[in-house]
Amino acid sequence: MTYIAHTKENSEEIQTLRDHLWNSKMYAEKYGDILGIPHVTGVAALVHDLGKYRQEFQKYIRHSEKAKKGSVDHSSFGAVFLKEKVKELSQQPEGFSADSLFAEIISNAVFSHHNSLGLKDYLNARLKSPYYERVEKFDIDPEKKRFSINSCVNRK
Repeated sequence: MTYIAHTKENSEEIQTLRDHLWNSKMYAEKYGDILGIPHVTGVAALVHDLGKYRQEFQKYIRHSEKAKKGSVDHSSFGAVFLKEKVKELSQQPEGFSADSLFAEIISNAVFSHHNSLGLKDYLNARLKSPYYERVEKFDIDPEKKRFSINSCVNRK
């Protein structure tokens, strides 16, 4: 199966998800190098659209003329994936660590990459965390278990 990241309006032309993620990583590392964090920006770019590998998104993009633009969340999946992988690979014990803070900050940027208002706040007026509400929603996603960085970057 060819996984689609983008389609051109009024055209059959597509950009594969693999190409989109690798191109995004390349540009993000270039711009991140200015700040001295090319690997951080590269990882964020590599996972920013990871949720587009989900079947729900692929159905949406292939039939988008019938669906409302933005109706399928694709950014939460990559953010949760990154947060969990950092936790899994971390040598730190459970609880607060620099690794977990790093994962939350980068995950928040991935969550918010289509938000014109910037990063999501960690607390809202109802004393709830929009960040953690999104994390919890994807904790139970059945497609989550079939993802790994290697399996995604090797897909078309």
